Amino acid sequence: MIVAIAVPPALVSLLAWSTHPGPEQERWPGRPQLNKVSGVPATPFITSDRIDQLQNGTFKPSSKDIWVATYPKTGTTWTQTIVNHINGFPPLERGQYPFTYCPWPEVSLGLPPLRYSIEEINDFKRWEGPVGGWRCLKSHWHYADHMADAGKRVIYVMRNVLDVATSFYHHSRRFHFVYLDMADVSFDAFFEMLKAGNVDNGDYFDHVASWWAVKDRPNVLFVRYEDLLADPAAVIRRIAAHMGVELTDAFVAQIVELSSFRRMKQFYGGDVGEIVLTAVGALRGPFFRRGELGTYRESVNAEQRAWAIEQYLRKLAPLGVPRDWVIPAAAVGEPG
Repeated sequence: MIVAIAVPPALVSLLAWSTHPGPEQERWPGRPQLNKVSGVPATPFITSDRIDQLQNGTFKPSSKDIWVATYPKTGTTWTQTIVNHINGFPPLERGQYPFTYCPWPEVSLGLPPLRYSIEEINDFKRWEGPVGGWRCLKSHWHYADHMADAGKRVIYVMRNVLDVATSFYHHSRRFHFVYLDMADVSFDAFFEMLKAGNVDNGDYFDHVASWWAVKDRPNVLFVRYEDLLADPAAVIRRIAAHMGVELTDAFVAQIVELSSFRRMKQFYGGDVGEIVLTAVGALRGPFFRRGELGTYRESVNAEQRAWAIEQYLRKLAPLGVPRDWVIPAAAVGEPG
């Protein structure tokens, strides 16, 4: 009985240890749970040493790299899955994740399939798509030359900030072993973290602005989460064209099904690892929660909406970012 009680906390502690750095890593002053990496708050398992490796020549880029770059909770896994299928990889089996074919190079701590060494990622043949010939790489980083310089392709995915805030809150609560400081945090308290930039990858508006500056480069494609929901086939065709891959209508329909929210939610929810980690308290709730538009209405209040609109007008409107890409049309003038 004592063993049964002790195992869950011990496992959570072990997982937390595997995803958190040692004392040599500088922490983010506004939220010590996060790391300070290149002046940006980063997830505990992303360290300064790894970002240095990506930018100092240790990482070997290729002209056949395609980066799926996003602010957290804007459709990363969805887009990775689409790219993997366009690239010719088979549907994932239970227990596999998009990282199986599209790794996240910024991650230096944790266990596979989340973490791979730079040497493993540099093994291009391991990741090369059998059809497209691309090496897909995931990133939540702000714009940096290791991703978007000439010769590489980038897909940057955007989602309105209010739905991002809601999804990000539940995401942070879910990964208890990563975000140990989020166990009892309310949505309003989390929104204050978001406003202060004390969340993974910092301020949403600054992140979008950094990528918007390169949006007109021919190697950069902007995709909206809202468009993926409204017409996934059309977005899949745009992504395929960006990758130089021709798709039949039948294959587009197949990718729509294989990457659908329903299928991904069903697939990941039944994974044994997910079940075990949920049972011991390391994970809290599903990874795929709702996948809908307008979920912010359940949590975001009038004051928070007003702040988001003010930030858009100050930081993104002058750059030409369309308002409805950032603030849902329904949120403008909604009653409290």
